[in-house]
Amino acid sequence: MRALVLGGAGFIGRHVCEALLARGHAVHVLDTRPMPELGRSGNLRAELGSILDAPLVDRCVGEADVVLHLAGIAQPAEYGRRPKTTMDTNLRGSLVVIDGVARHRVPILFASTSEIYGMNLDPPWGEDAARVLGAVDDVRWCYSSSKAAVEHYLHACEREGGLAFTVARFFNVYGRGLSGRVVDAFVDRALRDEPLVIYGDGSHTRCFTYVDDAVDAVMRLVERGLERGGTFNVGSTEETTVRALADLVVELAGSRSPVVHVEAREVYPGYVDVPRRQPSIDRIHRTCGWSPSVPLAEGLRRMIAAARDAGAARVGR
Repeated sequence: MRALVLGGAGFIGRHVCEALLARGHAVHVLDTRPMPELGRSGNLRAELGSILDAPLVDRCVGEADVVLHLAGIAQPAEYGRRPKTTMDTNLRGSLVVIDGVARHRVPILFASTSEIYGMNLDPPWGEDAARVLGAVDDVRWCYSSSKAAVEHYLHACEREGGLAFTVARFFNVYGRGLSGRVVDAFVDRALRDEPLVIYGDGSHTRCFTYVDDAVDAVMRLVERGLERGGTFNVGSTEETTVRALADLVVELAGSRSPVVHVEAREVYPGYVDVPRRQPSIDRIHRTCGWSPSVPLAEGLRRMIAAARDAGAARVGR
């Protein structure tokens, strides 16, 4: 299979590329960032470029059997500071991609997000749960809305043009190589015995999903056939408060870091957090037999070990 991975140099993208290559597939990566050490694989071709470049995207899609669209801006601090750039990349760029796959009739997997559900206060959320958002002028929701608009466009193209697509909505994926999220911030600070910073009182919950589990879900969906369609939550159902996460990281790292709380608005003005976030994964379990297998404590142990190894390698240089 010839797989085009958009955003393949990113966090989830790198792990997906590893899995595809391990199965013997040919992988073509398009990303604005250089591809890491995987570039030495003979089955991998890495190309620098943006999904906003329509001729480039069209050429790459035309050479592929499937497209895995994992590109986009997803870090909360980033989309809080740069909402227009976020919308340009996540929405306009995705429309370029979808137009290309529709033209070439190539099936696509689109990486969406748990942020789709917004402030819905009735978890666990099934894939058909209502979206509950704040005001349009609140930048907090630009990321969620960009992903939702792309999902709407996918459905529209399916109904009017027969587009073949599958959507994976990821829930707080973490693991080695993560950057710009709460888990890697906690691990990095804990390993340096620096304060772990929590925005708000830390009572809000998340379901942290280890990256190997997320990639396993992606591979099952790909091997099932993306043209068979469907929208699937991909996440752990183990709810953990952010405060409990911080305490667990400190314990597992053997750290002396204190845990400190600051006002949530320090993320960016007007920021509000979602009190709870938990998926129903009944659909993907019925369809693909998938459920997560790595508990949070085990995933954090692996992530802490990888961070220590990376730190030792940097010192060794």
